[in-house]
Amino acid sequence: MLFLSQPGQTQDSVRVGQDLFSQDWLQDLRKSRAGMPSPLRTWAILTANDGRQFLVGHTGEQGRPRAGSFVGVARPLDQAYEPIYRLQRQIVGIGFVLAGLAAVLAIFVATRLGRPIEQLTKSAEAVASGDFAPNRLPVWRQDEIGSLARTFDRMREDLQLFTKDLEERVQARTAELESVNRQLQRQHGFLRQVLDMNPNFIFAKDREGRFTLANLAVADAYGTSVDALVGRTDADFSARADEAERIQRVDLAVVEKGQEQVIAEEALTDATGKVRWLRTVKRPLVGPDGRHDQVLSVAVDITALRDALHAVRLSEQRFHQMVGQVKDYSIVMLDPGGLVVHWNDGAQRIMGYTAGDIVGRHFSYFYSAEDVGGDKPTRLLAQAAEQGSVEDEGWRLRKDGSKFWARAAIAAIYDEAGKLIGFSQLTRDLTVQKEAESDKTLLEAQLRQAQKMEAVGRLAGGVAHDFNNLLTVITGFSEILQMSIKPGDPLQQAVQEIVKAAGRAANLTQQLLAFSRKQVIQPTQLSLNDVVAQIERLLHKLIGEDIQLEPVFADDLAPVKADRGQIDQVIMNLAVNARDAMPKGGRLLLRTDNVVITPERGEPTGIVKPGRYACLEVRDTGCGMDEETKARVFEPFFTTKESGKGTGLGLSTVYGIVKQSGGFVTVESELGKGASFRVYFPAVETESPAEPQADGTHLIKPFCKEKEATILLVEDEAGIRRLFQELLASYGYKVLTAHDGEAGVTVGNSHSGPIDLLVTDVVMPNLSGVEMAQRLLSKYPQLKVLYMSGYTDESIVQHGVLEPGVAFLSKPFKPQVLVDRVQQILAAA
Repeated sequence: MLFLSQPGQTQDSVRVGQDLFSQDWLQDLRKSRAGMPSPLRTWAILTANDGRQFLVGHTGEQGRPRAGSFVGVARPLDQAYEPIYRLQRQIVGIGFVLAGLAAVLAIFVATRLGRPIEQLTKSAEAVASGDFAPNRLPVWRQDEIGSLARTFDRMREDLQLFTKDLEERVQARTAELESVNRQLQRQHGFLRQVLDMNPNFIFAKDREGRFTLANLAVADAYGTSVDALVGRTDADFSARADEAERIQRVDLAVVEKGQEQVIAEEALTDATGKVRWLRTVKRPLVGPDGRHDQVLSVAVDITALRDALHAVRLSEQRFHQMVGQVKDYSIVMLDPGGLVVHWNDGAQRIMGYTAGDIVGRHFSYFYSAEDVGGDKPTRLLAQAAEQGSVEDEGWRLRKDGSKFWARAAIAAIYDEAGKLIGFSQLTRDLTVQKEAESDKTLLEAQLRQAQKMEAVGRLAGGVAHDFNNLLTVITGFSEILQMSIKPGDPLQQAVQEIVKAAGRAANLTQQLLAFSRKQVIQPTQLSLNDVVAQIERLLHKLIGEDIQLEPVFADDLAPVKADRGQIDQVIMNLAVNARDAMPKGGRLLLRTDNVVITPERGEPTGIVKPGRYACLEVRDTGCGMDEETKARVFEPFFTTKESGKGTGLGLSTVYGIVKQSGGFVTVESELGKGASFRVYFPAVETESPAEPQADGTHLIKPFCKEKEATILLVEDEAGIRRLFQELLASYGYKVLTAHDGEAGVTVGNSHSGPIDLLVTDVVMPNLSGVEMAQRLLSKYPQLKVLYMSGYTDESIVQHGVLEPGVAFLSKPFKPQVLVDRVQQILAAA
């Protein structure tokens, strides 16, 4: 069918196309054409209105149909394809023929070519699988397959030889590698033991914080094994997330910066919850690519060290607090060179320097110039370093320039290696003790002197007592003898000389008794001013005209209580001693003063006890005394005068009188500078003067005997007993005698008549006179007692002999005194 579509053509032609196809056939033609191959772009397959398909050919510019000019040929599709179908049947027939030929050819090729190739293939597969055994190959052929088979066979043989050689080499290499592996395993085991035996933490981590290496110390800290630790992070084991994060952050910083880092202290909480303190060194590791990809860490557990340091610091703090609170001791720390590095409050209190003043100075700064000049501080340090410690005493200097007596102990300080690292110096201020020791030495000397004086005094008292007994006998019988001699008898003069000598001897014994403080005294309240004023005229005559006497009286001088006669004797003895020290004349000062001695304001010699005193000073301008003479000046019979010019009892008498009065006497003197004696009498409150008591030595009116009286005479000295017996019997008394106290009690108890008076010695063997009198009073209640003794000691006072109203006579005394006193007592009865 042919149809056209051209402007100006008949509508029938157009209608043919429109009747056969739809109104949009031209558009469908364009669409259908767009899907055809390029050579068939002018053809298209269109479906007619009745469903039939037509192959449509058309014309147009570049194969595109145009609406304005179009020529089309349309044929049914089955008709259009008929030639094609016929050609297809022909080709199929030819194909069957060719297939038959191919099958024949295949059989030929398989027989002639395929089987050898198959054999070659199997042989190649066997070789590929490692089987190099001989195979049946078509090596007999002379064609290409035969050549290939022979070449393959040679290759197989070569491979067989190569494989055998390779196997031998592989076996040798394998054995070598196994040996190396065993060695590496041994080394790995050794290194693992080394790592695990190391108490320090040794581990490595990658960038993600995973452990790539760890020793047993790390695993134990986290409570796991080494194998379980590798490949995991701190966060998998640590109970502290912040701690694990900090560790990973530090590790990553080391890797990224590529710099080693030392961490002095870092905390790690272990599996038990205990915080361990580590000192860690972290170092980056370089990977195969040259980049830092891991961090190696070695950490030392310093928990014990840290606790020890804390304990040391706490101990040091306590030590410094303790040392700082020590006030009585100077505690100074020195470096090896002797420079002060520590200074406590005690050192500041003792020496006056603050720590700022003295730290950094040499410790010899406190020593005197003499010690520093003698290199004493350096020698002390050398001795301490050699011996370990050294002690020293001496004067040191305070900041204000004053001195103090120090006892110092210097000890060397060494470190663990035995190296000297410094010294400690402990110093104590012993100034008070030193002064007390000096005072003690002085007091000991004074005590020895006092003991010596006491011993001499006891000796002198005992001698005086015995001597008084002898003098009593001599004086008594001399007076009896003198009364029995007629006037003008030549013996009268001889008897008088005996009496005079006895009197002088009696005075001597009184001086001995005064020194030994065994003299009977009658103390009264008096003023030293009055005593010096009244004795001044006598002193002028005593010292001579070439010595100027200068009395100086204190106003309102405190009164004292003493025996007036003894005070006179003290002043005269001191004046005579001063006179003898100034043979060419001089000046004698007598001065009185009120003195108060306190513990803070003591007397220069340290002899006088604290208290209020009236002081009498006797100062001369004579020759003075050396120390040896001054130490013995109060000893009895000690004298520096020529033989025959002194008894040596003058100053000893002064000493005894003053001590018996409760006072003190001191002396200060230097050769060529005179001497000063100061006598201290205890001051008393003002009171009415006491009436003097009779001492039994004054004669009274003779007693007119009205009746005969019985007297019991008890005396242990036979001479005195016989003298007094004859004397009293001559006056008409009946005298009973006994030689001691017990005999007196026996005689008294055995006497049948009354006994009017007991005359007894005080101190006797076996039984004293006081005890005897007490026993006799039970039988004779009205018995009167007259005591007598050659001396008075403490036992007499304690027994009440010297109490008021007690009759007492001090030996020696004249016979008339005894007679008068007996008459006086009997008259009073």
